[in-house]
Formats: sequence, structure tokens, C-alpha cells
Amino acid sequence: MVVVPSGEKTARHLQVALALTLPVLADPGRHIYDALGLRRLLLGTLQVSATAVIDRAGAVRYLRAQANPGQAFDLAELEAHLAALA
Repeated sequence: MVVVPSGEKTARHLQVALALTLPVLADPGRHIYDALGLRRLLLGTLQVSATAVIDRAGAVRYLRAQANPGQAFDLAELEAHLAALA
């Protein structure tokens, strides 16, 4: 699932624009972002992005957070981590 720190309209737009088949959830109150420590930098102009794995109990099992959104996702690293959890 993808979580965006904005409203439903932006979440729907992102899902359509990127042709995502997974759910896109809105977090306008930034509750999920705050819980993961994903803050804004540079006077609020840059949002820290992340890839996270959260288990059914709500425990964060993996978190890769980066100020550069292009570096917030590393497929090989994620796959290795998921294999280690299995």
C-alpha cells in the first residue's frame, strides 16, 4: 500500500496517474508519517520518503527513509530483508 501525507483527492490522483493496482491511502493528519519519523526538512519544503514493512500487529519490521525520494526504495534490499523475515 502507498500512504500519502495529504487528502483523498491527492491519493486518488496518484493512484490513477501512476496506474497503481495497490491501495493508496490518505494521511492528511500525518499520523502514519509522524509515527514513522518521516518529517519535513528544509523549512518544510522537502518531505522524507520511506519504504516500510509493518506486520499485522503494527510493528515496523523494515524502514528505509531517505530525504531523496529516489533513494527511499531499494528492491534488492527489501527482498533480502523480507527473505530474512520468512
